[in-house]
This record gives sequence, structure tokens and C-alpha cells, in this order.
Amino acid sequence: MPMVWLRMKIHSLLLIGFNPSAAAAFSDYLSDSTRTVSLVDASVGVVGDTVVERNIDLAVLAADAVATIGPGLSQAGVPFLACLDGAVGVGEAISVGAIGITSETAEDIDIAIGAVRRAGNYIDPRLAGSIFSELVRLHRRDAQRTKELEDLVEQLHDVAATDYLTGLHSRGYFFDRLTVELDRALRHGRPVSVLIVDIDGLNDINGRRGRDAGDRVIRDIGIVIGDVVRSVDIACRTGGDEFAVILPETSPDGAFLVAERIRESVRGLVVGGVGSVTVSVGIAGAPSHASTTDDLVDAADRALFVARSTLGGSAWVVDSGVAGIETASRRTRAGIVDVLVRVIRLRDPQLAIRAERTEAVAIAIGTRLGLSTGRLEHLAVAALLSDVGKIGLPDSILYKTSPLTDEDWSAIHDFPKRGFELLGGFVHPDVAEAVLSTHERWDGTGYPRKISGDAIPEFSRILHVADAYSAMTTDRPYQASVPLAESLAELRHCSGAQFDPRVVAAAVEELALGDEHAITIAG
Repeated sequence: MPMVWLRMKIHSLLLIGFNPSAAAAFSDYLSDSTRTVSLVDASVGVVGDTVVERNIDLAVLAADAVATIGPGLSQAGVPFLACLDGAVGVGEAISVGAIGITSETAEDIDIAIGAVRRAGNYIDPRLAGSIFSELVRLHRRDAQRTKELEDLVEQLHDVAATDYLTGLHSRGYFFDRLTVELDRALRHGRPVSVLIVDIDGLNDINGRRGRDAGDRVIRDIGIVIGDVVRSVDIACRTGGDEFAVILPETSPDGAFLVAERIRESVRGLVVGGVGSVTVSVGIAGAPSHASTTDDLVDAADRALFVARSTLGGSAWVVDSGVAGIETASRRTRAGIVDVLVRVIRLRDPQLAIRAERTEAVAIAIGTRLGLSTGRLEHLAVAALLSDVGKIGLPDSILYKTSPLTDEDWSAIHDFPKRGFELLGGFVHPDVAEAVLSTHERWDGTGYPRKISGDAIPEFSRILHVADAYSAMTTDRPYQASVPLAESLAELRHCSGAQFDPRVVAAAVEELALGDEHAITIAG
């Protein structure tokens, strides 16, 4: 399910590799009463010492320093922005761990810092042309799908403001507006409150009824929230199973009444193919509970934690009784990920079906291997997007039943790179790296980079096994599906050559219990 981004507090910046005059100008522009800026050259040792001594929150790298300094910062757990001037591509910057991509101007760097502070990652829209051009190219090639592709391209432009499934505002819009509304409330001594609304048991619904049923639940609850709130309120979908509502001129007591109306209205829903559903709601207000955007949302998150874990299906206002509970904000996939999944489904429904099956099997294997919840969330996104590069393959290759030519294989070997570039900075670096490396083999004879063994990312090694199992047990144009026992025997046969032996062992243990068992665990 969704990946998690934590909001960042950025008080200490480190500028690396800029020429002295540019560095001085950037430092003057970016420094303020809450933020200090340090300058160093691109020497690895100097950078490391400075990071430790000054407790750096975020580094900003000049283009020439991205490839040399970026990997070390990433390994040390220091987030960094990459400032591109054309010398380093977006894909390369993301591959070495950049959480944000922007250009080398003080204004653009300042915008990027604000974006990663609020949302965890950022890519300058001017550098994101690959994803738009890919969809436009696909649109032009297939006139029969013109209308829906036009809608998808339009949604890519609007994704910063609108959630495609519910029509409510998006996660990014929520944080932008909350900052404005909170500032207005504090300046005029007026209240503002926030609701965080979480759908109870959506993962179970997806697992038992399928993602289409889960989408119906999300859409219907979005309609309920939109109907209940006032025209001045700001309703947003902030995650896969989460909504948020900003209530200007509303105290926490008033917000509680709104939350109860939402909760009762949802309780009265009967969703087709699912039945009744419930939501839990966390409530916090300013100035009574917080005076900053991050603290206000954190307070509502803490209240939601109590509503879900101790009561379930209830509404809860944060107070001193829950102020000490630590929770991580459950911010989920950017809307761009959901749009890309729809593009895959549009390009070839069977690709989407197989991706969802691969996701279920991969999560089951990852669970058996002991991956953390956060890692499993990233693995799920990687599985859904593993074939995104195939949207550019021609039908003559995608649906070919006769043997592939050398030219065909060249196009196929190129699609992981296309997928990697297509994702740009919109997903977690581990997800993008998994998409690039899913077809690498344990013995080093895979593609596109021919890396081997543990050099292949763990997600890729898991997805390679899960995808192979899904392919063997799914009917394809050129080959019928095979029984469970035969597919497991093939995994064992290829262990140590095509597949990681450790991953195969976990897969066989899990899948030997039956395919439905694996899918139930994954859901």
C-alpha cells in the first residue's frame, strides 16, 4: 500500500560545490532567523566533517557535486537537493538518492526547500518533461484512446491541486492552504481546526474485494465529506486511505461536531460490493493545540492514533492525554503514482492485472523475509509500477506470439530505463531503483546493467521472483499458465542463476501454502 513521507524541519542548510560568488549569494538569500547556511567545497572529507559538526538537516548540491557527494550523503542518511544545469540528468540524481531536483537559482532552491519540508520530495516542473512527453507520444500514437489519454495528460498538470479519484483537493494543496489559513488565523486571533479522516480496514477491503471495490469506497467517502463540509472548508484526499479537512473559523469543539456528521454519514453508506464502512477521525485546532502547520497536523495525527487504536470508528480531539504519543504521518503515494497505474491499465489491462498479482506475491515474500511495514509499502508501489516502461512498447512487440527478433529484444531491454526516467522524482528512490533493476539476474546476465548478486537492490530481487511466478501462473498470448507445483519447481531450478536463493526459499515457503494464502497476506 502507500508509501510514507515524514514532514521535515529544516533549520540548518549545507551548500556544496558551488563557486564562491554563487555560494555567497545563495547563502544571503536563503538565510533567515530560523535557518542557518554553511558553505563547503566538494571535498568528501570536508563535507562529512561539516555534516557531523553542524547537525545538517538538508544539503544542496551543485550539479558537478551530485555524482561524487550524493551517494555518501544518502548512505549517511542526510537528505539533499540536486541543482541541475544539464550536466547531470534527473534519473542519475534520483539514483544517487536526491529527494529533490531543481535548478541553480536562489529562488528555485528556496521553493524546493519549502516543498521538501512539506511533502518530502520535489521535482521542478520544468525538469519533469519526460513524463508528460511520454503520455503525449502515447496519445498521438493511439487515436482510439484519445479522450481518456487527454484526460490523463490533463490530470498530470492538475495533480498538484486535485485528486483524480474523488475530485477533492490533493495532499500538496492541503499543506499549502493550511499554511495560509493558519497564518491568517494567528494574525487575527481566530481559530482554525484540522480533521484527519482515515478509512477503517481499507487494506482488508482491497485484499478481499479487489482494488476496484476499494476505489469505490474511497470515492463514496470523498463524496460524503464534500457534502458534509461548508463551502469555505477545504476537503482534501491526502493518502490512499486518508482524507484531511481544513475548517477555518472553527474551534476544536465545532470541528468535533463536523467530524461526527462525517462519521455518521459514512456509517449510513452502503458501498456496492462492499457493504457498510466506517472511518476514524483525529481533530486538532489552533491556537489551542499548535501554532505551526507541522505541529497542527501532528496533533491531529496523534488524535487519530487514539481514535483508531483504542476506540475504532470514532472521532477524537487531541488533548494532554495523547500529546505524548509518537506517530508517523501516514502521507501516501503522490497522485502521480495513481495516474501512472491508470495509464498502465489503459495501455494493456493485462499488464495492470499482472502488476497487482505481482504486488500481492511480492508483499507475501517480503513479509516472509521480515521487511518492515515502511519497506513493504515501498515494495508495493514498485510492484505496481514495475512495467511502467512498457507503455511505450509497440503492440507488435507487446502482443507478439512468434519469436522475438534482435530488434525486439533491444526495445524490451530498454524499457526498464524508460520506466526509471519516466518516474523521475515522483517516487521514493528505492522504488525507482527497483523499477530499473527488476530484470537483473543473480548471475549477472540480466538487463539493463548486468549487475549481479547482492549488487541488485533487494526490492528488485523480490520482484523478479514474484513477477516470474505471476507470469508462469497467468495465461499469456504465447504461453498457457502452469500449475502451482510446476511453477515452484521452476523457481527452485533457477535459484542461484536467475534468482536470489534466499528470495526463492522464502517464496517457496510462502507460495507452497497456496496462491490464495499469499494474496490474503498481502492484502
